[in-house]
Amino acid sequence: MNPTEGHRRAGRARLLGLLLAVIVIGTAGGAGAAEETNAALRARFLEAEAALAQADRARADALWRQLAAADYPLAPYLRHQLLGDALGLSQRQAVREFLAAHPDLPLARRLRARWLATLAAAEAWPLLLADYAPMRDAASQCRYHYAQWQTGQQDAASEGARSLWLSGRSQPNACDPLFAAWRASEAFEPALVWDRLVLAVASGATGLVRFLEAELPPTDQPLGALWRAARSQPTRLVTDPRLQPTAGERARQLAQIRADVAMRLVRADPTYAASHWPQLAAQLVDPAPIRHELAIRLLLQGADNAGQFADAVPPAQRDEALIGWQLRWALARADWPYLLRALEALDVETAGQAQWAYWRGRALAKLGRADEARAAFQRAASQREFHGLLAADRLGRPYALEHRPLAVSEADMAALLREVPAFARMNELAWLARETELRAEWFAVIGTLPAAQVPAAATLAERWGQHALGISALAGIGAWDDLDRRFPLPFRPLVANSADRAALEPSLIYAIARRESAMNPRAVSPAGAIGLMQLMPATGKAVAGRQGEVLPTPALLREPARNLRYGSAYLRELIDRYGGHLPMAIAAYNAGPGRVAQWRPVNAPVPADIWIETLPYRETRGYVQAVLLYETIYRWRLGQPAERVSRLLEAVGPETPTLAANEG
Repeated sequence: MNPTEGHRRAGRARLLGLLLAVIVIGTAGGAGAAEETNAALRARFLEAEAALAQADRARADALWRQLAAADYPLAPYLRHQLLGDALGLSQRQAVREFLAAHPDLPLARRLRARWLATLAAAEAWPLLLADYAPMRDAASQCRYHYAQWQTGQQDAASEGARSLWLSGRSQPNACDPLFAAWRASEAFEPALVWDRLVLAVASGATGLVRFLEAELPPTDQPLGALWRAARSQPTRLVTDPRLQPTAGERARQLAQIRADVAMRLVRADPTYAASHWPQLAAQLVDPAPIRHELAIRLLLQGADNAGQFADAVPPAQRDEALIGWQLRWALARADWPYLLRALEALDVETAGQAQWAYWRGRALAKLGRADEARAAFQRAASQREFHGLLAADRLGRPYALEHRPLAVSEADMAALLREVPAFARMNELAWLARETELRAEWFAVIGTLPAAQVPAAATLAERWGQHALGISALAGIGAWDDLDRRFPLPFRPLVANSADRAALEPSLIYAIARRESAMNPRAVSPAGAIGLMQLMPATGKAVAGRQGEVLPTPALLREPARNLRYGSAYLRELIDRYGGHLPMAIAAYNAGPGRVAQWRPVNAPVPADIWIETLPYRETRGYVQAVLLYETIYRWRLGQPAERVSRLLEAVGPETPTLAANEG
């Protein structure tokens, strides 16, 4: 039997008093007795987990009851473990009570999904319908709609099945019974196979594409084969008469094929597409997105006719992506009049952004329109952006860092811990170093908070050592100007030590770590980069070897001291490789030295601002700009002497950087 509500209320009052005395890690200095009690509760929690690991459920259950009576924040975690992974119908009441008591708990969503799977396996369809709540995962949705089907609600089930079917990605196996029943009924329309095939092709889900091609009705099989052949050889769009527009029965499907193949042709061979553009455009129901993509591909390729194609895009379709590539195309050709004309297509608000205002100023200055150039630079210099720094350097004025600290009190944080159960749980998870669970709790609750409470949440996250969460939360409410919180200074002794060893400025190490991981030592990228400075395992191993050390396992790169030491050493190697040219070293840190070698000028040196702006990878371009901006901010945060970013912008030459042509 669960503890009484009276016991819960009394326990909650006792424990919250303790938690508010010790709000977060690092504030326990004046609350020794309270923290001893907290430590005792944590010890019971850990003892209960150990009892469960030893299959001593009776001991674990007794400890859970004690913790629940004290309203210990992590008592629900223990109760969830007691419910176990192997659920049975006899546990229905306990499961329902848990779900009702903890609707905001991330564990509750996982438990409900497992419970629905249990009910589906038992074919307990009425119970499944009764216990269902709206779920985000497709497997639970499919089980719910199949339960509808099995209980005579075929119309509602068909609606749900259709919605789940029309996805460009493979759905989980739990959807197979629903799809099988629906497709065998009169409610299923064979044309839906083609409709899903179109979505799968757009998503690049090759396995699903192959499956759906085999499932096409006999009348559509030839179209599927034609599409497959055209995708493998897009020039067929021009040469194969079967792909030409028709008013016949398959006009819609052929139009979809032509649109897809035209986009593939533009991306694979923009020169060929441009030479056949009138013919291609005549084949398309809506040529606008294809023409837009073709213009960008030609600009990226540096084709002589790229400007002409870009100019032909109607003004309403000239977005920032297209204009950005017009800018880079013009910079590569030093065509300042064209650059200025391209920027005229921006609306007034966008044109005032630092990037566009800076390059407008550069173009105007090149064309001898000094007063207009100065006005453009002034607009850019008023903004805390990389291009704003460049503009301020050209004007010789101070940087607009504009630090505006947010007012967050201990009472604000105490209110969150008191009023929002998830924050009391996260506080305990932080004490226990349960980062995965803490982050799950955070992402479940942060979007529900009023904006006024987010700064307090971000401050708590920072005190828990979860700087990335706090940074992201502040960005989510547009709180850009509290530089203390947006650019934190954790691990200062370790950063200082690494900076000394590598002969680097601490501000630069912080700038890399802030851009790479937002100061999360346990961050792992999709590519496998690890830790604060996001080192690839192979890089970490190589750097360790050059330092006379061994990296037994990549997991050790999560150690802040090791990661900072190796990352700083690697950055030093890159700086030395490029003769001290920092932008090139930063680009290589992000994209690799091989790509930077491809991006170096072939003949004459190129001004660094132009070289950075014309980097073909958007990620690397933004990365270099951000690190140079962050380095400036971290110099200010660390109290280092103010320096101009232009000191780092030597021209980029074919072999070695040079101060020549620095002005461009």
